[in-house]
Amino acid sequence: MPVWTESQKRAIETQNRSLLVSAGAGSGKTTVLTERILRRLVGGGSVDRLLVVTFTKSAAADMKEKLYAALSRAIAARPNDRHLRSQLYRLSGARICTIHSFCYELIRRNFASLGLSPKVRVADSAECAILSKRCITETLEHFYETGGDDFFALLGNFDSEKSDEPFVKLLLSCYDRIRAYPDYLGFLDQVAAGLEDERDRAAQNGVFATAAGRIVRQESARILERTLEKARALLDFVSTVAVSERNIAPIEALADGLETLSGALEQGYDAFRDALGGFAPPRLYTLQMDVDAAELLKKGKTEIVDSVRKLQKDCYALPEADAAADFAATARLFRPLVGVLRDYDARFSAAKRERRLVDFSDLEHLTARLLAERHEEGYVRTPLCRKLQDAFDEICIDEYQDVNRLQDLIFSSVSKADNRFMVGDVKQSIYRFRLADPRI
Repeated sequence: MPVWTESQKRAIETQNRSLLVSAGAGSGKTTVLTERILRRLVGGGSVDRLLVVTFTKSAAADMKEKLYAALSRAIAARPNDRHLRSQLYRLSGARICTIHSFCYELIRRNFASLGLSPKVRVADSAECAILSKRCITETLEHFYETGGDDFFALLGNFDSEKSDEPFVKLLLSCYDRIRAYPDYLGFLDQVAAGLEDERDRAAQNGVFATAAGRIVRQESARILERTLEKARALLDFVSTVAVSERNIAPIEALADGLETLSGALEQGYDAFRDALGGFAPPRLYTLQMDVDAAELLKKGKTEIVDSVRKLQKDCYALPEADAAADFAATARLFRPLVGVLRDYDARFSAAKRERRLVDFSDLEHLTARLLAERHEEGYVRTPLCRKLQDAFDEICIDEYQDVNRLQDLIFSSVSKADNRFMVGDVKQSIYRFRLADPRI
């Protein structure tokens, strides 16, 4: 019999509320999930009324094996318990599966309401790659003939002299990433509008008035605060080891220079940029000092100066007018990018539909359509979704840190306020490239 920690016991025993269990690698998260399911079954629950979602087929198979072993042990202790024997027999057909298996099953049962053929199937990666290449080629040929100056300016930023392959890779990467959003085309429009707002703020009120500029300013203030703390600590140190005032004066000047930078930051982007350009800490004077003390002094000063120079290089390479012009160019060129992605999406979707194919992302989007309708106030559950909600006593999701926004919409739609059990660890998120969002 395992010995559970207090936190594990709470995760296993807490009922009638949704729970998110966050714990590090090797802490027994999956074991806790297995024990929680087992106790529900021992208490009279049915495996038919559970939905357990993992991120890989092997993880789903492993979960079934663990539950089989746990149920077998429970039956050995209670050999006359017919309910437990029934659960053991039903386990092979239980909904312990990947999210895509769950989605595919639901779609196949409701293909008519989605306007799909009953012969719809999941395309393999080779089929998808061939179709995708054909459709993106058609899209670019269309824009080569009809695209305006902004399209060719966009293309010029990413193509090479020999090929448009870098641009193609960019487009397909963008498309794959935005598909993690429920309304991915609407998301593109939101981004375009946001970039235009940023452009207007930069032009009217300066770079620091933009969302990106505020982040840069906050980071600049944080770096200055940290380097000033280091300079003051260095000043305290040199005051104890100095053999003359000449050893102390350069560090005092360094701290004063950082104070000047902090004041310039409050005056605006260009004022701070100019101050960075004029930042010139004096040379150290370490003559007659202890060798080790002098070395620590040099190292401390180098770290401070390097931090300031890196900030200057990374964030203030351009004058404010040029930075504002970049905001304008980004907003202008994003619109043709949206147009290209919309065209590709229409062609790729039509090609798959014609061949009665869906890809893994389609499975999630089609399932979201079955479960939730978009309204001005947000997403509202469909009648099918409400019926499906009543079919599950609990919905358990393993590796929740790898869930993206579209998948979260599916899970939140099909679950109730008090029957979702989620297990995960932000530090183990491995699907950020697919826009998995551990903050969910």
